[in-house]
Amino acid sequence: MWERPFVSGNFTNSATPILAGQTVIVSNGGPVTAVTVSRRDGKWTTEDAWTNADQPYRLSNPVLIGDTLFGFSTRNSGQYFAVDVKTGKSLWTSEPRQAGQAASARRKSAVRRAAGRSPSARRGAPRDGAAT
Repeated sequence: MWERPFVSGNFTNSATPILAGQTVIVSNGGPVTAVTVSRRDGKWTTEDAWTNADQPYRLSNPVLIGDTLFGFSTRNSGQYFAVDVKTGKSLWTSEPRQAGQAASARRKSAVRRAAGRSPSARRGAPRDGAAT
């Protein structure tokens, strides 16, 4: 087993770690932090891989597709972002004020936004499942 301190300014433990190979990626409202976990001389160790202070997230779970982390930042009333998991560099950031809360889901090869509807909801279909 291994452990590593993770300091957060929040009183909730809402961070869901993302595993990318031997790298664990996490944020809880502060910088996105990546650490590499390895075994040396019979002991588990962790080393800083990278930190990205531009894309903090909290109460939302990013999605890893290939070598890209897609997420929803707490900055500017919500911004979508993409980060290269090998380098920690931001690839892009959406316009601000996207939403206070949102969800991203993978469907086929695209990442889509589910804005108040289930991903399987069809346009014009009843929301409560009642027949028309």
